[in-house]
Amino acid sequence: MTKHTIQYGVLLSVLTLTGGCVAFQPPERDGSPVPLPEQFGLYTEPRPDIDPWWPALGAPELSRLIETALGDNFSIRQAWARLQQAEALSRIARSQLYPDLNLDAGAGVTRREAANDSAPPLVSGTTETYSLGLSSQYEVDLWGRVRASTHATDFDARAGALDLQAAALSLSTRVADTWCHLVAQRAQLALLRGQLEANQKVMELIELRFRNALATALDVYQQRQVVAGTRAAIPPAEANAQVLMNELAVLVGEVPGTHFVVAATNLPALPALPLPGIPADLLANRPDVQAAGWRLQSADWRVSAAKADRLPAIRLSARGAYESGEWSSVFDNWLLNLTANLAGPIFDGGRRRGEVARTLAVAEERLAGYGETVAVAVKEVENALVQEQKQREHLAAVAVQVETSRKTYEESGSRYLNGMIDYLPVLTALVANQGLELSEVRKQYELISYRLALYRALGGDWMQTLTPMGLTQPEEIAPDE
Repeated sequence: MTKHTIQYGVLLSVLTLTGGCVAFQPPERDGSPVPLPEQFGLYTEPRPDIDPWWPALGAPELSRLIETALGDNFSIRQAWARLQQAEALSRIARSQLYPDLNLDAGAGVTRREAANDSAPPLVSGTTETYSLGLSSQYEVDLWGRVRASTHATDFDARAGALDLQAAALSLSTRVADTWCHLVAQRAQLALLRGQLEANQKVMELIELRFRNALATALDVYQQRQVVAGTRAAIPPAEANAQVLMNELAVLVGEVPGTHFVVAATNLPALPALPLPGIPADLLANRPDVQAAGWRLQSADWRVSAAKADRLPAIRLSARGAYESGEWSSVFDNWLLNLTANLAGPIFDGGRRRGEVARTLAVAEERLAGYGETVAVAVKEVENALVQEQKQREHLAAVAVQVETSRKTYEESGSRYLNGMIDYLPVLTALVANQGLELSEVRKQYELISYRLALYRALGGDWMQTLTPMGLTQPEEIAPDE
C-alpha cells in the first residue's frame, strides 16, 4: 500500500465520520416577547405603505434640507462607514467556509566549506534548490461552528444596515424639527419687534397725556417698564435663532457661518394624520425593532458557535509542489502532501464553558432588549397620537384666550382714554395679550413637533432607497403617446 493510498483512505474516513455529525442550531423564537394591543388607542384602520413623509408638509425648502442631510450629514456618513465594516466582517467570516489557496515559491543556496590551515577556507561544494507549489488548509465544519459564526456576522451586518436606516429616519425628523423651531423662533422675534413698536407708540401717547395732566408719572414708568422688558427679550430671541441656524447647518453637513441660508418665515400646515395601523405594521416598519430582532438572532447563533467550539475539530491541509536543484528541471519533480489533524480540547480551565455561559447571557440580554424596543415603539406611537390630539384642543383654547385678551386690551384702553379707569388694568391686559401671542406661536411649533415624533415613531420603508449619495429618486415614466 502506497503512502498516497493511506492518506486518501484517512481523508475518506474523516469525511464519512463527519457525515453523521449534527450541527448546533439556535432555538426557535416565535412571536413577540411582549404582549401587544390589537390596535393602537386612537385609530384602527390599516395603514398603507409609508412614502417619504416630508413632501406632505408642502415646504420645498424643508424637503431640500432633509434630502441634502441624508447625503451629507456627518453622522450618516459615519453610519455608512460602520455598515461597511460590518459587511466586511461578514465576508471575512464567510471565507472560513471555503479552503484557502496559497502560492509557495522559494530558492536557496547552501555552501559547504572545508576546514584547513590556510585562509581563506576552501569551498568544497554549493547546492541550489528551487521550489514552486500550492498549499491549502480547510477546517471540516463538524458541528456547525464556522457556519454559526457566519450566520451571526450576517445578522450583525443586517442589523447594521437597519441602524443606518434608523439614523436616517431620526435625522429626517431632527432636521424638520430644527427647521420648524427656527421658523417659529423667527416668528416670535418678528412678533417681539412688532410688540416693541406698538409699546413705544403707547408710551409716547401716555407721555403726551402726562404732559397734558391726563396721566400720572406712575403710568409713564409702568409703560416704560413694558417697553424695556420687550426690548430685553429681543437679544436672547436673536441668539436662539442663530443657534438653531448653526445647528441646522451642521445637520445638513455644512459649516456654520458660511453660505448656508434659510429663508422660510411661516410654519407649514399639517396634513391629515397618518393611520398607525396594527402593531404588526409598526414592527415591520421600525428599523430599530428589526435591528433588535436581527441582533437577537445573531446572539443565538453565537451560542451555537460557542457550544460547537467545545467539541473536536478536524483540519485538513494539502500541498503540491515542484522541487529541484536546477530551475530548468523544477517541473520534473512533483511532490504531494495531504494531512488531516483531529484536535479537541482536553483542559482549558473552563474557558470554553464560560464562553457558552457568556453567549447565553448575551442572548437573554438581547431578548429583553428586543422586548423593550417593541414596547417603546408602541409607546412612542401612542404618545405622539394623544399629544397631537390634545395639543390641537389646547391650541383651540389658546386661540380663544388670545382673542379674548385682545378684546380686553382694546376695551380697557378705550375706558382709560375716556378717563373711566386708571392705567393698571390696561397694562395688565397688554402684558397678558402679548404673552399669549408669543405662547401661541410656540404651541403651534409644539404641535408640529408632535407630528414629527409620530412620523419617526411609525418608521417606514422609504429608508430602503438610501444610498451614500442620499435618497434615490424614482425614474420618471414618460406618458404613453
